[in-house]
This record gives sequence, C-alpha cells and structure tokens, in this order.
Amino acid sequence: MIYRCVGTRVPTFFSMLCAFSSSLALAKTFVTEDFTLEERSILSIKRPGYLSLAFDPTNQQNHLLISSFQLFGADSLFSVTNWQRGLAKPEELDTTLLNNNITWPNEARTANSELFAEKGILVSGGFLVPGKSTGAITFVPWAHPEDARTLTAARKGWFYHRTEEIDINEDGLQDIMTARAFKPMMGASDGELLWLENPGPQDSNQSTPWKEHVIARGPDVHFRILRSSPDQPLTIFTTEFFNKRLTAHRLTSSGEFNHVTLDDQLGSAFDIQLSDLNADGTIDLLVTNHEGNEKASVIAYEIDHQTLKVKSKHTLLTGIPTRQKGFKASSPGPVISFTPTSKPGYATRKPWILVSGDGSQKAHLLVPNDDSNSNDWNYREYILWNPTSTVGQSAVGDIDGDGRVELFIPAYDANQVAVFTLTPTHVVRNARP
Repeated sequence: MIYRCVGTRVPTFFSMLCAFSSSLALAKTFVTEDFTLEERSILSIKRPGYLSLAFDPTNQQNHLLISSFQLFGADSLFSVTNWQRGLAKPEELDTTLLNNNITWPNEARTANSELFAEKGILVSGGFLVPGKSTGAITFVPWAHPEDARTLTAARKGWFYHRTEEIDINEDGLQDIMTARAFKPMMGASDGELLWLENPGPQDSNQSTPWKEHVIARGPDVHFRILRSSPDQPLTIFTTEFFNKRLTAHRLTSSGEFNHVTLDDQLGSAFDIQLSDLNADGTIDLLVTNHEGNEKASVIAYEIDHQTLKVKSKHTLLTGIPTRQKGFKASSPGPVISFTPTSKPGYATRKPWILVSGDGSQKAHLLVPNDDSNSNDWNYREYILWNPTSTVGQSAVGDIDGDGRVELFIPAYDANQVAVFTLTPTHVVRNARP
C-alpha cells in the first residue's frame, strides 16, 4: 500500500482501448491508521468496465451489476448474487449473464420503481470505437432480462454514459435525464443534455422511442441533478469532456433553462458527484478530469446555489500518473463519495472518496485529514489496489448488512473484480448525531 498526504496545494475514459496488462498485486489485509481493508473475493469476469449495486425485488437479492465490453464481439451485462454467503465463501457466489445484446454497456443502475409497471435496470450504452459508437438507453426487466427494450431512437455515432429519473414536466410521471456524446474518428465532437418524456402508463412499456427534449448543447458524458425540495429550482450540473468545462443548467419559472459555465480551466471534465464534502450543510461538487499528464486531478467546488457561482475550488488530488499504455490513455476515472461505516461505535462527519484511477491502474482512497474542520480540504491518499490494469468504475455499499462497506473494484484488462471489506479504525468524538 502507498500512502501520502494530499490537499489544496497546486501541484481512462479512453484508456479502455489499451492492451492487456500483467498480473495483480494484492495482499489479504491492509491495516493503516485510518482503516483495516480485508480482501474478500477476486471474481473472474471478462472485461469488467462499470460496476454498480442494485436490489432485485423479484427475488429479494442484492446484485453487483457488471458492464462488460470489448472492441470486437458481443458485450455483456452480468449480475453477481448470493452475497449473504459469498463474502465468506466466494465459491458460492452466483454469476449470471443478464443480457448480451446491449452495445457497449456503460453505467447500469436500478430503474425508478415508478418508471415502468415492472422492475428493472436502466443501461446507458455505446462508445466512440468503430462498430460500437451508436448507443442507446435500454430498459432491462429483472424478471426477463433477455427482453430488453430500447427507449431511444438510433442516432448514428451518438453514445450514452448515465441516466437519472425526474418528473421534469411535472405531469406526475418519471422522465429520464441523460447526456450523449458524438466523436467521429475524424471531425468535430458534439454533446447534448436531454430528457426523455415518459409517454404514460398506456405506452411506457412499449419499445417505441420516448420523445426527446434537448436542454443544452455541450454536456456529453456525466451529470447530476440537484433539487433539494419541490419548491427549489431544478439544477443539472454537467461535465463537458470535449469542451473541457464544468457547467450548470437551471430550470426557470418560465420553463426555460439558464446555462452557466462554472469552470473552463479544469481540463477534460469527466465524472461528477454531489456531496457535502466538508460537512458544512451545503452540497458541493466532486469532479474528476481525465488527462494524460500532470493535470490529472480530483477537484471539489463549493457552490453558491442561489447565484450558481463557484465560491471556492479545491484540488484534492493532482498529478495522478497515467501508467496505462495506448491511444489517449488518461487518468483518473469515476469517483464516489461514501460514508465508510454505519457500525455502532464509529462515526464520521465528512465522507471518504474512492477514485477509480482508470489509466493510473490504481484504486485511490482519500480520507479527510481533519474530520471536524469544515475549512480543511486536505486528505490522506491510500492506494488500495495496484492491479497493473485499467481500473473502471467501482461500487461501494454494505452488501451484507453488517455496518461495514464493501468496495468493488474492476481491473478491466486483467478480467477481475476485487471485493474488499473496509473497517474504519478511528472514532470521531464530535461527529454529528
């Protein structure tokens, strides 16, 4: 394990295309001043790229969803279950191929229960590689995952990474928010933030495309929706990878959107999460860029949510080295903020941060340096896993209900997913109840 202090000092989305890397280096247990990390399982999964946790109400099972994709051949969506025994006995885990007809599945997540009459998963698909660039938003029913339905019209060369649900037109029906990107091998890129209008219960289970409403040009990869209460304005925070900027889009009382550039100096903006990072009661933006040089960073933004202006910008981690070889290999990838435990006797005010390194070939954990000081933006960095492989989107959650979180980390080139259990080793005396 590598450890260093990082903070506010100034100092791979595309790396999935790179070649196979060498074997993993993994210890059974790591013990540090902040936590104990125990290796629970190493799963063999072909080309794992995006992970997420989901609950299937049809069989009352917790699932690890795994999106698997490759340059040639069919892509797959896998599910791993039976975690109530599997953490202790990995050989008893059940791995199921849910669907292999979705082109380059990216983020897969549980669909809002109000979206369809049946429960299922929403999958965003497509990527810029030849033959896989025309993606879609797909609904996969839990009961019959082979009967997936495409919700978007085929638009040549456009691909999707994320979805969220919201009743944007306030008709009582959940709609789908998404962003899509266009990047030919030659020529200019493009991006669109849009929402798909729910046609209503009489039509929502049909395979016909949902009506599209474009909100803005530019957003192309990831986004997050903020609406703290029904009487608060809807705001969508977006990354623009190709335009290299962070933007916000606020719905006004007239039904139009105001568009604001928050930062155009961060490089190729990639992932974004909403989290109260410094425990001051206000939601912050947690953002990664995706660069192949010393600019590769994890950044936090304090926002004035009334004016949509950046109050302060904090570089949490920078100079992340890209070790992966190949075309446009870069770092880091997606980021997750999480509460490290709900176990009695432990408490934390500030969330911890798991960074999927992508081209760094590492999983980085950032632990707040001072848990009770909202003005301290310094973190201790730990390298949790160094698999000598592209590290895709990880997942975090207490999958077995013991109050400790599990970390699920994919090593794409090595065809493996590591499962760890994390236990904080410190108690925060002045944490909020």
